[in-house]
Amino acid sequence: PSAAPSGASCMTTLSAGSGSCQLVFAGSGDQLLTANFAGDANFAESTSAPEAHAVPDGADLVASIDNGTSMLTAGLPTAYQIDFSNAGPDAAMAADASVPLPASLTGAAWTCTAGGGASCVAGSPAGSPSSGTGAIAASVDLPAGGNLAYQLDATVAASAQGSVELTASIASAVPDPSPADRSASDNDAVQRVVALSIVKINGCDFLPGGATTTYSIDVL
Repeated sequence: PSAAPSGASCMTTLSAGSGSCQLVFAGSGDQLLTANFAGDANFAESTSAPEAHAVPDGADLVASIDNGTSMLTAGLPTAYQIDFSNAGPDAAMAADASVPLPASLTGAAWTCTAGGGASCVAGSPAGSPSSGTGAIAASVDLPAGGNLAYQLDATVAASAQGSVELTASIASAVPDPSPADRSASDNDAVQRVVALSIVKINGCDFLPGGATTTYSIDVL
């Protein structure tokens, strides 16, 4: 088959009278597909009648997440910047913004600010903000050119070890020409800090000049 007007094509070898190949439309609008049989010693070349397909424009949604570090410390806070945007051309209204929390992050609180006509709360006026605690699970409006900026603050659990991964995703029923970037993750190693103290005593409050003494030193 071939796709007009771009001229993209794919080829397949017929087996038992049938075959298949996959085309990905690079553009939107009406596309025409025509199947051509190259022919062989037994059959002449042939061409099917063009078949029209309407490819919707879609909404190019993008998610990103970053906390500006590759190393977290158990028991200490961290802050994530999470962004969702829509490069269009269609709007993605009532899209689902999601950031689940792993058990290794505690006490999470977040805020959302909207730009480009977007809204942090689906159905609310453009620019409407929102805030909350815990995981992010929100229905949002993202028109073409709109963006949402979340800041999520949390504390790395004192028992955390290994690594902490946080994933942000945006989902919509509107087709997306490049759906792979609707989800993004931030993965950081976790270091544990052990607090040590040193105690040094000799049991004396006063020492005369020239005297000797013995100290007991404990590392706690």
